[in-house]
Amino acid sequence: MLNEIFKSILIMSFSGSMIALFWLIAKPLTRNLFSPRWQYYIWLTVLIVMIVPISALLPEKAQQLVTEPPDAAASDIAPSVSEQAKPEVGSAQDTMSQISSASSAEDKKLPEEFISYCAIIWLTGAAFFLILNMTRYILFIRTLDQNSDEYINDPRIPKRVKARRTDMLDAPVLVGLFRPALYLPAEKLGETSMNYILMHEIIHYKRHDILYKWTAMTAASLHWFNPLVYIVIFQIDLECEVSCDFEVTNGMSEAEKNDYMNMILNMLSISDNRTQFLTTQMAGSKKILMRRFNMIKKKKITNKIISFLSVLIAITAFSVTVFAGSVMSDSMTENYTINIIDYKGNIIPLDNKPFVENGLVYVPLREMFQKMGYDETNYYIKWDNGDIRVAVMNYPGESGLYKLKIGDPQTWFKHVIAYSIDDDSMHDFENIIMGYDHGKPHPYGTPVLKNSITYMPLRDFEYMIYRSLNKRDENKNLRELKYEIYDKSGNLIVGPITYHDFMNEVYGKYDVNGYFAYGH
Repeated sequence: MLNEIFKSILIMSFSGSMIALFWLIAKPLTRNLFSPRWQYYIWLTVLIVMIVPISALLPEKAQQLVTEPPDAAASDIAPSVSEQAKPEVGSAQDTMSQISSASSAEDKKLPEEFISYCAIIWLTGAAFFLILNMTRYILFIRTLDQNSDEYINDPRIPKRVKARRTDMLDAPVLVGLFRPALYLPAEKLGETSMNYILMHEIIHYKRHDILYKWTAMTAASLHWFNPLVYIVIFQIDLECEVSCDFEVTNGMSEAEKNDYMNMILNMLSISDNRTQFLTTQMAGSKKILMRRFNMIKKKKITNKIISFLSVLIAITAFSVTVFAGSVMSDSMTENYTINIIDYKGNIIPLDNKPFVENGLVYVPLREMFQKMGYDETNYYIKWDNGDIRVAVMNYPGESGLYKLKIGDPQTWFKHVIAYSIDDDSMHDFENIIMGYDHGKPHPYGTPVLKNSITYMPLRDFEYMIYRSLNKRDENKNLRELKYEIYDKSGNLIVGPITYHDFMNEVYGKYDVNGYFAYGH
């Protein structure tokens, strides 16, 4: 589960970086062409791509465009074998061979174990930065609240915003996502300056700029490893104040604009110039002062054509980025999904995914036992000098002992009568005999290690728990496991089918015990 989340984060980070680089490269052109408001909100496209999974942004029809249609041979066998006439011999085999080929290509990619380590490092970093940012913010707000006094009721301030004065600040600060508060310097300001300050901060409040900054903080915590996310946050902080100045001064006379700029200069002259986290700050940074004043002095005139063009460019760039991210996401997802079904028809929920190799379905050995209700009272798995020892107890006493080895085509077993998993007979492997020979030319396969987990063919696992112990259902029929395979679009391409049915379809040579006739 964590691996899949980490893969999604990588895709989102890559997609966000693509659109961020595009806006950074295009900025010299867009800055002179589009409004400061556009310059501010365009970075929201980057945050959306970095926070919302690509699959949630792409319409269903568009998702189908980046997914290959199911193979014709696979479509022939989509319905359940039990619900229709038996499919043509070789159709399921062809599909399984195709999946095996795809699996071989997948194995050449980064191993899941390496991805797991990276995922743990990412999660640790994300949790660290999220906790650090939240702690900084809470401590700052608590300190401000403890060292401030309530400000007089001013009709210019929205009722929902709490206004307070503090000697901790040299410039006004708006904070609070759910309970917004405006903290003003304790020093008494002139009426004109106070009016400009309130106009500026109320615009921040009405535009929900604090929410914007929280969204940016979330993106930075999730993508702490991506240096571009910090550049994006800097751009957001810059354009936040520039666009707010633009809205405050829009419609002002030249004299009023000069007064407004003088007020900002006065704030900067007494401010310590430190950026407070997750707040809006009117004084801001001296480094961006020239940009703000140039925007205030320069009268920006936009027409309908420019406005339409700005929206069109934003939508096009966003859509292309999302679609490219979806293509990348599609390339990183499994080509198929396998469900294992017990004899009652219930899907067995496996955390370690089954896979297909050499035309065989492989399942995680230990997890299959656990998810099917086995525990330390009726089974165990042990490693002994490279051998895998498995004991399965079938009440009231008939049980099976098995010996497997990774990569070895032979499976050894014997029946015992035991009444407890700790019975002496359950540990007596001296006289294990060969049950059936994997060395014959039939597709049983061998146990394998994948990501430090032992997998074995589903047919062999079914033999262990059902066939060798003669376990039957309420109708006296031998219990069997089924499997079904879906492609990445969710289309059923194989099954539900039992391993017995599949082998009969391919070979047609099963005897009553479930062995191949020539392998008995």
